[in-house]
Amino acid sequence: MGTKPSERSNVVNTDPKELNLVPYLDIVTNIIMFMLVTTTALAAVGVINAGAPKKCDDCAGQPGLNLSVLVTEQGFLVTAAGREIPGPAGAEGKGVTIPLAATDSVCRSSGRGEPAPCYDFDALTRLAAAVKGTHPDETKVSVAADQGAPFHVIVNTMDALRENRFERDDAGNPKPLFYDVVLAAKQ
Repeated sequence: MGTKPSERSNVVNTDPKELNLVPYLDIVTNIIMFMLVTTTALAAVGVINAGAPKKCDDCAGQPGLNLSVLVTEQGFLVTAAGREIPGPAGAEGKGVTIPLAATDSVCRSSGRGEPAPCYDFDALTRLAAAVKGTHPDETKVSVAADQGAPFHVIVNTMDALRENRFERDDAGNPKPLFYDVVLAAKQ
């Protein structure tokens, strides 16, 4: 025996069903908070301490060292506008050239079948230490690069100029060299 259907089931429900957005908003809020925390943590890791050149008003009578390092495809060109650089003179007295270390065992092929350029950062650090020995009060160095110089080479150049990893102070830390690095345009 059949029963009569309920009258309530024949009534058309005109109330729209509401979507509960609270769980979705919770997820979005958590994702935004996670992204903010990770971006600020990662931003501090990628900072390179480099400053802009400053004008020296109280240096009127004394010329500065004006040490500059140019990263080229052939190696490093180290010049000093105001003073002599210890070491072998470069072409026509324009500074000291540190060529690529083509025979160094650290150099590896780039995977394209051609040898990768291998910059001699140790020789650059030793030259910077010799310059620092003759100019102990100087802390500034300008670093410039050719257009095709890889970014990691520029960063490693700044690291090689900042501290002498071959000599240690009394506390066992590497001796500082030219820690005020200025990124300059190629001249």
